[in-house]
Amino acid sequence: MEDELSGLELEDELSGLDTPIARVGRECRNPCGDPRPAQLAEALTATMDFTAMRPLHSAPQSGRKFQAGVTLMEMLVVVVLISLLVGIAVPSFQAGLPSIRLHSASSSVAQFLSAARNQVERVQRPVVLRVSPDRGTLSFQSVDAVGRRHAVSEEVAMPNGVSIQAVFPAAPGMERATREFLLFPGGGLPAFAILLGNERGAQRWVSLDPITYVPLIAAIAPPMAANDQSSAGAAP
Repeated sequence: MEDELSGLELEDELSGLDTPIARVGRECRNPCGDPRPAQLAEALTATMDFTAMRPLHSAPQSGRKFQAGVTLMEMLVVVVLISLLVGIAVPSFQAGLPSIRLHSASSSVAQFLSAARNQVERVQRPVVLRVSPDRGTLSFQSVDAVGRRHAVSEEVAMPNGVSIQAVFPAAPGMERATREFLLFPGGGLPAFAILLGNERGAQRWVSLDPITYVPLIAAIAPPMAANDQSSAGAAP
């Protein structure tokens, strides 16, 4: 009984297939309809090529090995995209570079003026503040009781593209000459301002507040510099 059931199940499975193995199975039935397991096994074994069998998900056999990578077209697309990004970013960065340098120079001058004022209060000696528009530098040095100047304590230079365009209060005929200001301990600060500019025409005014000693950075001229400019413009 079990043989008949297994034969019927095998017949049902082979009847719906149209493969060489199924056809061999159907041909190996006797006229009475009973399966012949021994003959069927021999026929299946003779028709199957075990050397050609391979895993279901294995890579196809070919004359060369499969290698993962990118194609030339994909590489060209990546290079073109990078070139476009660089072409957009570099001009924008170069256009903003002068403004960045001017902002950095203004901050450096403001810190320098604050350091000069702190030097006065720390050593309790006068300090000579020197501004050289031609050289594009600022420096200060202490002065002893008999008027002798010590070595330069600190110096700052303007970066490329930034220059010292003017020092106020203006001195007639000394627009580009070196100016000196004397800072006394415990005393008020002289009113002065330094005008910085870049090659694009942008300007920044740097000064020290005479009351709070706080460095100030502004895009417009302070009052005393504005008065000097108006007086110079009104002079014949």
